[in-house]
Amino acid sequence: MRRKSYLAAAAAMFAATVMAGAPAVAASATTPVAAKKSSWTLHSEVNFNGSTLPDGCVKYSGEYTAGNSAWSESNAVMSGGELKLEVEKKKTDGQPYTTGGVGCWSWGQTYGKFEIKAKVPAGKGINSYITLSPSKDSSNALTSIELLAPDQDTAYVSNGYGKSSEQAFSERNFADKKFHTYTIEWAPKHLLVRLDGQEIFYSTKSYKGSRWISMATTTGDELTGKPSSKTKLPAAFTITQMKIYRYTGVKPTPGKTLSVGTDDTVVGATPTASGSPGATATPTATSTAAAASAESGSSGSSGGRKLTGGIWPWLIGGSIMAVSAIAILSYPNRKKQPPRRQPQQPSTR
Repeated sequence: MRRKSYLAAAAAMFAATVMAGAPAVAASATTPVAAKKSSWTLHSEVNFNGSTLPDGCVKYSGEYTAGNSAWSESNAVMSGGELKLEVEKKKTDGQPYTTGGVGCWSWGQTYGKFEIKAKVPAGKGINSYITLSPSKDSSNALTSIELLAPDQDTAYVSNGYGKSSEQAFSERNFADKKFHTYTIEWAPKHLLVRLDGQEIFYSTKSYKGSRWISMATTTGDELTGKPSSKTKLPAAFTITQMKIYRYTGVKPTPGKTLSVGTDDTVVGATPTASGSPGATATPTATSTAAAASAESGSSGSSGGRKLTGGIWPWLIGGSIMAVSAIAILSYPNRKKQPPRRQPQQPSTR
């Protein structure tokens, strides 16, 4: 009898302990886990619904000195919510092809995330750019995505971080007559490029100064080549949306893709224009023809294709394109000059 009483008392004590602990367990199960703060905050969004560019963005005009084309304001067209940077066989400034470009030179910022929704024109000899250019002249400060789609679809990435540059290419299906989202994440120790959310380039090397975003088309340089008889012209690099985020200071999630090809000898091109709107830059760079033939055994490979070593031909093309554009931006009424100091940011749209 005593044994049964002892067992009953022990069971009652155990049940009471379980019941007492139950609320605490339930409470802990419903406690929300603190979400990680975002590395980016939306600063401006442009959908190109109007007939004019946003304040601080201007159209390119003048010769592309590294190729066989020249920019014209009339080849950057806004209509129906789209910005079209057109390429056509038409003589401008002594060049056989005319193209379009837009630069938001007063939108300079240090670090950020840039998303561009765009459709790339297919065909040999057309180069479509998305570029971050330095607010102040600096060699190896250019980060660019060059989108070529002749027989195969290739995105060339150049990451200029001030002291030198890195380059890589990625073959993806972006020239399928559909819109895709191109993203550049730029943080103090982070440069990541995505295509439709899929990472195609990552590096821990990053430029520290202010840069602004631009988009353009060109043709005829060493990387791009000239349009062939099969290239349908006119064609257009079509952009429907541009989102620009500021960096919040929260370290972003790192990428995984290893950057390939570092070239400490690339110095880009230095503009020597007088500064007057419409003046053409006189770039100084190693011959791209010689660069195209230079190869290095340590340059890495992807998909069976060997990356060119030495002076990277597409980086030189992109660098000349950028500095030429900086020197020959066409400003309203051709009276305003690029600011010598970093301008204020554009208002959120």
